[in-house]
Amino acid sequence: MYRFSHNRYILACCCTLAGVELGTGFAWAKQVSHAAPEWREAMQESRWIITTSFVASVVLDTFIAISMCHQLWRSRMMGLKRTRRLVDKLMRWTIQTGALTSVVSVAVVLMVNLCRSLCTAPIITVIWH
Repeated sequence: MYRFSHNRYILACCCTLAGVELGTGFAWAKQVSHAAPEWREAMQESRWIITTSFVASVVLDTFIAISMCHQLWRSRMMGLKRTRRLVDKLMRWTIQTGALTSVVSVAVVLMVNLCRSLCTAPIITVIWH
């Protein structure tokens, strides 16, 4: 993103959010791995870590999509008709992929927070055993 925009604020936001995702991912892995026999309790206790990680993912994906579309829109104005069509396709692809990953992340956050018995759900029990 920095290469396109030369904006340090965009770079700082992306790096910060990516760091939050990485840190919460490591924290969740550590918490669950240390509580291997009691993984159900570990999942219940680490609900906030999972939520933070996936919310950061949604914000980061949205921020990247908006930033890329803004930069593509600015470059679209200078191009020929054929170039504009290509830029339009790139913008559409950027929005679609950002939206897809955000929808999946929101679904995970909803499942983790709305389903209080997540660890006792039959599908999770089958996967873990």
